[in-house]
Amino acid sequence: MFYVYAYLREDGTPYYIGKGKDRRAWVKGKGEVYPPVDESRIKIIKENLSEADAFVLEKALISQYGRKDLGTGILRNKSDGGEGPVGAKRSIETREKMSVAHIGKKFSEQHKQKLSASHSGKKLTTEHKKRITEANLKRFSKEEERRKLAKLGELNSNASVWRITKPDGTTEIITSLTTWCKENNVPRDRVRLSQCGWKCENLGKKKDFKG
Repeated sequence: MFYVYAYLREDGTPYYIGKGKDRRAWVKGKGEVYPPVDESRIKIIKENLSEADAFVLEKALISQYGRKDLGTGILRNKSDGGEGPVGAKRSIETREKMSVAHIGKKFSEQHKQKLSASHSGKKLTTEHKKRITEANLKRFSKEEERRKLAKLGELNSNASVWRITKPDGTTEIITSLTTWCKENNVPRDRVRLSQCGWKCENLGKKKDFKG
């Protein structure tokens, strides 16, 4: 079954409308409109829909709110919706990027229960289990590598120093941007940080930073 979802701004107005199933509303790939860091602003408008009904509702809502790129409204959607049926093939690179982007993301208890229910009773083939194992090995390997790089950044005098300005205006000076982003559950991407109300400024090398 499918659902239609919206990404909301802090004032409650939607900036993106989409159709999906499973984790689609929470996981996006490169070049797509990213979800808000605050998961409470990811709104499931209607669920338990057929794909056809989800397409109809998605198109109706995009038409209702209008698109910024066309000058007709407030949404960042780049199409009128209704396309992209299930079964579209993604490259291995795209799937890996989506997987990495999902690392560290926290789900609400309600969402966890929905995911559990959607997979209840499903039997995995041997081939499917093998693919899951291989994907997990790659993910854990990359995660460990990121931890090592973050640790080197903390000790390395040539590491960059960053000033983080939070949405409430408070600032914080940090050295390891990767570690800080992970600990605060925010994306390590200056464009995505800006979209979510955060500012990230490079202050130069640690050895040259005077505080």
